[in-house]
This record gives sequence, C-alpha cells and structure tokens, in this order.
Amino acid sequence: SSSSSSSSGVSSGNMAGRPGILGFREHIFSSMGLVGKVAADMEFAFGTMIQRTMDWPLEARLHYGHPDMMDKFQMLQQGGVSKAIRGLNLSEDVFAGLDLILRGGRTAYREYFHVGKGRDMGFMSTMSFFTKISMGNGEQAITRQWLRIGLGLPLSRLLGMFYMHVGFFLNHFFVNASLKALAFMVAFFSVSSSGMGKEMAAPAVEMASRYLTVFYTIFMLATMLPLLLEVAIGNGLRAMLRSLATSLLRLTPIFAAFQSKLMGYHFMQTVHHGGAQYLPTGRGIATSRDTLVQVFRCFTSSHMKDGFEVALFLLVSMGTDYSAPFYICTAISVLAWIVAPFLFNPKQFDSPHLVVKDICEWLWWFCRSDREGVECWARWAVCMLELRRHEDLKVQWLLIPTSRLLAVVATSVLLTQVTTVQTVSLPWWLRTLWLLRPPLWHLMVCFLLLAPFDRLCSGRFPLPLTALLALTLSIVEMMVMDTGDNWRCVLFHRYVFVRFMLDVADWFASQQPGGRWLSGFHTACRIWALSVRFLRDAVLGSVLAIFCLFMSLVPGLAKLHDCFLFRRCRQSDASARLRLMEEQSVSTMSFREPGAATMSFREPGTTMHEDPEIQLAMSHLLRARATADDGAGEP
Repeated sequence: SSSSSSSSGVSSGNMAGRPGILGFREHIFSSMGLVGKVAADMEFAFGTMIQRTMDWPLEARLHYGHPDMMDKFQMLQQGGVSKAIRGLNLSEDVFAGLDLILRGGRTAYREYFHVGKGRDMGFMSTMSFFTKISMGNGEQAITRQWLRIGLGLPLSRLLGMFYMHVGFFLNHFFVNASLKALAFMVAFFSVSSSGMGKEMAAPAVEMASRYLTVFYTIFMLATMLPLLLEVAIGNGLRAMLRSLATSLLRLTPIFAAFQSKLMGYHFMQTVHHGGAQYLPTGRGIATSRDTLVQVFRCFTSSHMKDGFEVALFLLVSMGTDYSAPFYICTAISVLAWIVAPFLFNPKQFDSPHLVVKDICEWLWWFCRSDREGVECWARWAVCMLELRRHEDLKVQWLLIPTSRLLAVVATSVLLTQVTTVQTVSLPWWLRTLWLLRPPLWHLMVCFLLLAPFDRLCSGRFPLPLTALLALTLSIVEMMVMDTGDNWRCVLFHRYVFVRFMLDVADWFASQQPGGRWLSGFHTACRIWALSVRFLRDAVLGSVLAIFCLFMSLVPGLAKLHDCFLFRRCRQSDASARLRLMEEQSVSTMSFREPGAATMSFREPGTTMHEDPEIQLAMSHLLRARATADDGAGEP
C-alpha cells in the first residue's frame, strides 16, 4: 500500500499545497576575469531561465544548493535530505528533491528574493566543479530513486525530468561520440574510394557537408540560447546582441565544447566504472599558472587523446573534399579539446623560460621509473588502468559489440575487398587471415620475455625500453608486409586493430580472468598496453610542448593573452608596486610632493619609501583622487 500511495503521489503532478523546497534566484557576484565571467553567465542562465522553465511547465525542478529553503517537517518525514552513502551526494544533495517528489511533495521557484553566490573563477576549479556534478549524476543514474521516478511519473513530466538531469549529461556524451564516429566515417570512405572508386565516398560527402554543419551550429547556439533569452527579456534586444558579441569574443564556444566533452566523459566513466568522489574547487581568483604536467594528467584521457585521434582521421581522409563547413566545425572541436586548457591558463605564454621549465618537468615526470612513493607517468597510467577493476563486463564486449570492435570488422571487410595477397599457393582462408593478422610481434615478446622477467625478478622492465622495442618491432613488421598500392588502407586497419587490442588488453589486465593460471598472460597484456600508451603519450606530450614553446616565442602574445583573460594590460614594475601599496593600509604610506615638504603617514617603527618613481606616482594618484572628490580633503 505504501508503494501504491507513493506512486499515486508521484503521478498526480498537482501544484497545490505547501512546497517542501522553495528555490530562490541567485545573484552571482564573482564575475571577475574571463573564466569567472563565463562561469557566472552559465550560472545566471541556470538560475533564471532554466530553473523557471523547470518549475513550470516541466515540473522537473529538484534541489540545487544553498539558495533553496527546505520545509524541515517534510524533510524529517522522508528520512532526511541525503543518502547514507557519501559518494552519491555529489550534486548538491539532489536526493532531497528526488525523495520529496517520490513522496508526493513538490518544489517551487520564486524570483522575488535573491541569494548571493560566488562561482569558480579559474579554469581548473571550474572544470573540477563540472567533473564533480557529472560523476554525481553518473552515480544517481543507477539508483533506485531514478527507477521509481521513471515508473511513477507521467510521460510529459518524465521527459522533462530526464532531459534536465541524467539525459542532459547523456546528450553531451552522444554529441561528442558522434563527432568521433563521423570522423571515422570520413576516413573510412576516403580510404575505400582510393581502392574502389570515387563513387564510394559520395554518401559520406553528402552526410558530412549537409548534416554536421546544421547540427553543430544548433548545438552551439543551444548552449548560449538560455543566456541570450534571459538578457533579452531583462534588458532588451540590443543588450542581447551585445551579449552575443561579447560571448563570441570571449571564445565561449571553445569553452562550451571543452566543457561538453568533459561532462560526457566523466558521466559515462562513472556509469561504467564507478569511483565518484568529491572534488574541492576552492573558488578563488585563479592567477596561478598550471604546469604542463598538471594539464596533461587532468585532460589527456578525457580530451586530448580523442582530439588527436579525430585529427588523425581527418589526415587519413585527405584526398576527398568534405566541404569547408565540415572542416571548420570539426576543427573547432579538435582545437577546443586540445588547446583550451592552455588558452584559459593564466601566464601560460609569459616567457619561453617558463615553458622550457615545464617541458623539463614533464620529461622528468614522464621518464621516471615506477617506484614506491614516486610520482611518474607509469604510476598515473596504472591508476587509470585500475579504474577498470570495478567494470563488470565479463563477455559483454562480445555479446554487445563496442564501437572499436565494429570498426575492426568494417576495416577488415574493406581490406579484403581492396587488397590481394600475392601468395597464391595458400588456401583463401589462410590468405585472408594472413592479410588481417593483428600486430602481434610485440605482444608475443611481452608474453615470452618481458612477463617472465617481471615475475621472476620482482621488478618491472623500464617502460621507455619496452616502448622503444614496441616501436622497432612495429616498424619491422610493417616493412615485411606486402601492402602493395593500398598501404593507406593497411595502416588504417592496423591502427584500428591496435585500438581494439588496447581495450581487450586493459580488460584482461584489470579483470584477470583465469586467476593464477593466466597470470603470465595478464602481466604480458599490462606491459603491452603500457608500452603502446607510453608511445602515444610521448608523441602527444611532445606536440603539446612544441606548441607551447612556439606560442611563447611569438612577440606580444603574452601581453595579449593577459588582456584576454583579465581585461588589463601590463604596467611597469613601479606601477605594479604602486598598486600593491595602494591595497595596503594608508597609514604605512609616505610620499614627497614635488616642491613640498615630506608628507608622512607612518606609524611608529615603519620605514620611509625612498623610491622617487613610486613617490611621484603616489603624488599623481592623490592629486587625481583630490580632483575627483572636488577637493573634499586628503584621502
């Protein structure tokens, strides 16, 4: 009877009665700096237009942080505001709203009262916030509350509830995954046209030139539409156009593309592997510079790896024209995934000396051996691999083929159609297996040599040496292959095969099926996967280091970058010291007016400032203040 009453309470959807949660509008006061302004605009749109729409007509508003006022009696009757598991409460205690809706209660939103709120003002802290809420929604997606919401709500209200919460993050994942799939499609049809005729690429050209541009433009406008509509309602059409222009000048589409990829990635990673955790953001004014190692560790797995893979697919597709709008839209996403952490990083291009110092620190971190208590690439890569231990896939990758497996099947069929093997003495099925064989030389060396060494000597073989061995064996294996005129198709197939083998090797190394009986094979898979990833990350990090070094050598770029982030130009050292003195107490300042006696506001025990340039600047500053105050007196 309790479940039926709860279900009827959920499905009623009436707006009468006393609300259990009353939400108010937020007043964002932390719009300082470019990143702070972008984050404040996003929070402004969410706290006004989006929450107003969620309240009515969608009736999908839950609980979103401290501007909400709760009815204590209703909260106590439903068992509190949170779940008992700490890892689930990452998205502003959203279970308070879920439990309220499940028990027939309702929430309301009113704008007659504003609550002040400070948002993140640094790129790293902003991305940490979105990572936290994405992982929180990933954990929520597999809870009983959302199952009961789906079973109890009517369809119209359920769709609003879904697309405003879990479906929002799922949509970001599908948008970014579709971009990778489209990049693979254009590479596949370009390779097929080189061996089977130009007409094979005609459907791909039509799809890429017509549909991607439209959908990508709609997606970008949809991210800015709530803010533009709210500005138009409050301040008029001219203010809306001004807001649109300033958003484009702030490169908000680049920021939105990076944020979308981050939210989709961490949402799906949490759904598959779990591991959601609270990330403190700090919400301070971010003026410190993040090093190359910090950027590499935070965003390689989620952004840069996929960005370079899409760029590689575009290089493979050269030779077929997919129209300029397609390349423009794809380039925006690729540049956003790769360059955005450096673009919004303060003092990133200040001097080549800092960049060279970052590169040396990255090389030291990248090549250090994996020992206890040592921060290095190997330990970071092993920690990333350990996340798959919580993934309960079993043989799901065979029953439900992944995108990697489907890509291998597609390139295998293409390779058999466009390539012929000269060895005619073998049966057809042996010729086909020889043609489609995976790159196994390095894996066999890992299984026969490196894995026994790792087990018997109780020490890991140095990763740089195993990566160099992998590169050498791969080059020799490609040289002995009879590729003929279809070398591009063969290379494309083998790259896709290596990507699929990485997923399989990760699964064997993390899940360890067979226990101790297959421990040698598990160690071989781990060494092979780490070696291939070491090569990939070495190339990726080198490209990023060269890019940062080149940008730091451009004259005037550091000043332009500083003005871009903080809307101020650099001043002389004396002016910087003057600004620091101005922030201090006036009682510690002293200056000398030209032609006048020394004016001092010292406290006992303080020293005089004898720098003539600072004294002259202070005199001009005080004269300007006296003029502005109409001679109201000394400051």
